[in-house]
Amino acid sequence: MLKSKVPHLALKEKAKVFKRLMLAFLVVYLMEGIASVSIGFWLVLRMRVIIDCFVDYQISVASSLVLVSGFLNICVCSLGALSSSKAKNTPTLRPFVAFFVLLIALELSAAIVSTVDQHNLDDKTFKNSMASTLRIISNEKDEEEQKERLECWTKIHERFRCCGKEGYLDWTSKSTNNYNFSDSISTFSLDSCKCESNWRKKERKCIDVNVTLSTDTVSYSVFASPCYDALYNAIHTQTTLLKWYCPILAIIQIVSFSFIFWFISKIQKANAIEIYGIDTSNRRTSRSEPTSIFSVSSESVRQNSGT
Repeated sequence: MLKSKVPHLALKEKAKVFKRLMLAFLVVYLMEGIASVSIGFWLVLRMRVIIDCFVDYQISVASSLVLVSGFLNICVCSLGALSSSKAKNTPTLRPFVAFFVLLIALELSAAIVSTVDQHNLDDKTFKNSMASTLRIISNEKDEEEQKERLECWTKIHERFRCCGKEGYLDWTSKSTNNYNFSDSISTFSLDSCKCESNWRKKERKCIDVNVTLSTDTVSYSVFASPCYDALYNAIHTQTTLLKWYCPILAIIQIVSFSFIFWFISKIQKANAIEIYGIDTSNRRTSRSEPTSIFSVSSESVRQNSGT
């Protein structure tokens, strides 16, 4: 079998190999950062209306942590790739360790917060927050103040295609919760629940109802889905996504960082590494070849020192 030992790489060769590995490593992390920013930004915008309406139930903390980790990832990796591409000497991984620890901490924190949010969703904390918000609006004496507070509910109706907490009756005098909305407030709320014609034809998510306001009976075509059910499904999907996405991303980053750290430490060692494919039987030629390319053997050093 053909075996031969090749001595450790010279400083310039080390720098080239290290630079290529670091650039590939940073590009992978940069792509992960772009994915985190995209997911975090989408979730923050998607849940913005819920944050405005239900101050007792904050759902944006986990998605904000993912968004911050993605921005941090992009900034550090961009600067790292720029400095690595222009570096003349062999760089080091040590400055990257602090950023890596912070990044993993943010991602794991997002997973923990998502788990807590999902627990609060299942133990009726979110449902109670919705009920208390409606109760506050109904107890408001000023009708203009009621309409201002109802702006977030109109946005929820339009965004999630739903109506009321338990249904359209929440906005009428027939509500089992007795929210006591005036006719103008009921009209204002039910108008935001109206379905468009394409929803009726394509997805059949609308129902036709007759609502009695004062002495008049008004016909409406409103969304059939209660907002609690629609928001529960949306929040549950978000918390489940972050609860699994963040730990998986952290594991991938830990494995990749450990590999690159191990591989680069091997490159930086001064000991020779074994490779295969060099025929040692053909090395006896008329011209003597040196046994070492980039380093001097210890035996020759002792002989020279003895003479």
